[in-house]
Amino acid sequence: MRMDTLDTTPVTQHAATGTPPGVRRRRVLTGAAWSVPIIAAAVSAPAASASPSTGGQLTYPAPFRYNGAGLQVVQTFMTATADGLVAGAATGAITLTVNAPAGTTLQTLSLNAGWVLTNPDSTSGTFVFIHSAGIVTGRDGTEEISLPTYTLQTPEEPPAAGSVTISWTSDNFTGGSVTYSG
Repeated sequence: MRMDTLDTTPVTQHAATGTPPGVRRRRVLTGAAWSVPIIAAAVSAPAASASPSTGGQLTYPAPFRYNGAGLQVVQTFMTATADGLVAGAATGAITLTVNAPAGTTLQTLSLNAGWVLTNPDSTSGTFVFIHSAGIVTGRDGTEEISLPTYTLQTPEEPPAAGSVTISWTSDNFTGGSVTYSG
């Protein structure tokens, strides 16, 4: 007759109740006690392997040019520079907000890979673009991302100096803003 490894009661029946064997409470509790540290270690492991947690700066220099048919956005790249030039630093999602005079419309819109126009509101003149994936810095601690390209058709042509502002933010990097100077 085979004997259980935790006690000497034959496997064919339980000593106290005479019922057939099953999973005993002591065995379940022992297994649970041993598994808690293993589960906790497995859950905390991915955090240690995540990309470096660092800040940085997003730059988007002088994007405007008035061409007689609207205010064009001519700077097509934004650059992420990680603090300490750390490779693999992630900006997180990037939000690009265009604030223009009420009644402004977007013309000749081209959304580059990953960008979504989430709030096209010509009534208020506010347009919001989001890039969910953001940027991850390369080996030199910097990386560029292509931006949406478009022309703003403002109610007043040419637009008044200071009437259009583009601002940008991200989850982990410092953003900024630029204003049309005329």
